[in-house]
Amino acid sequence: MRLARGASEIGVGEIVRACEPDFAIVPCMEAGATMVCAVQPACVLKRALASAAAAFLDVLDGYTLADLVRPSVPLRQLLGINLDVVRAPRPNPR
Repeated sequence: MRLARGASEIGVGEIVRACEPDFAIVPCMEAGATMVCAVQPACVLKRALASAAAAFLDVLDGYTLADLVRPSVPLRQLLGINLDVVRAPRPNPR
């Protein structure tokens, strides 16, 4: 697998947004939700959760994939990744 862009160009917030497009923490936050909640007229939770999700994404926007893999040696050791196998030359297709 190869990345379409460099790891330093791919934001973690971008990845999370692509994987979780609506961040519907509660049903009333789902896109196109028609649910009517009994407390909806006085609800503060929906706004609080939306603010929390925005703050969460703002923090993730400050990181790239490159930042997450920066301690590469300890990560490779923990994950059992052998660079000799990863960097093995590819056979030449003829």
